Amino acid sequence: MYESSYHIYHERNEDIVKFLIDTQGLEYVPLPVPRNWGIVDTGTGYRFYPHLVKSEGFFCAVLRKKTAEEPVYMSKKKSGAEFLPTAAESTVLQPFLGESDQFHELNQAAFHFLAGFEKHFYFKKAGRVIGEIKGSDMIPNQELAWSTAIGRNLRILDLDLENALKFLRKENFSAEGAAKGLTLVTYAGFGLGWAKILPNRINNYFPGELRILSRKP
Repeated sequence: MYESSYHIYHERNEDIVKFLIDTQGLEYVPLPVPRNWGIVDTGTGYRFYPHLVKSEGFFCAVLRKKTAEEPVYMSKKKSGAEFLPTAAESTVLQPFLGESDQFHELNQAAFHFLAGFEKHFYFKKAGRVIGEIKGSDMIPNQELAWSTAIGRNLRILDLDLENALKFLRKENFSAEGAAKGLTLVTYAGFGLGWAKILPNRINNYFPGELRILSRKP
């Protein structure tokens, strides 16, 4: 059983590394890993066995291209402008972002990398999700509430601990004196999430799957 499992993992790990080295002009880069960490160096990668290290089991290897190649740039026909919001969308986005002439969900280096390689790789997720524009309204994403680069000209409601916990549990909380409209809910200056303050109720947009279930203070 052990021998069979070893060959299966070898095919999924070391054999793939060897294939890349043989066919893609890559070289294996050894890492200075202390022996007392319990990580096993197989010569073409590192195995992390759960019974030897304080983590889940996995494999990793560092490979480096041996030959220099011409840098890849975005096509002149594809400047990346289609990734940027329109003028109307920028107007909606402006209150939610910090001071900037351009709107990006990620830094310039990552932006150009994605624009240049979007057809070569599948990107599950990149950058910070700002939100979704519906008509003339912006529906901000939870990630934006946690961002440190968010604009501070928004409606902000800073809660005390008791009401902050109620917000995170998606319970009714006090917003006495708060202005009506979409509001960034914070605690001690840190963003918690979004809420829409209405005349007769509060819509709590904190994701249900993230809510606190514990009743302890």
